[in-house]
Amino acid sequence: MYRVHVRSFVDMNGDEVGDLEGIRSRICRLATLGVDALWLNTFYPSLRPIQAP
Repeated sequence: MYRVHVRSFVDMNGDEVGDLEGIRSRICRLATLGVDALWLNTFYPSLRPIQAP
């Protein structure tokens, strides 16, 4: 399993933020490295505000 930080992985639309299309563009490369599963970190805004401890 390979954990992917979507926003910093690969940018395909030129906005300097990684995106799902960027991940799709590297699937074959990841497979050649032996990756058989991806764990995507959250990449969308949270509906709940983060509470500081």
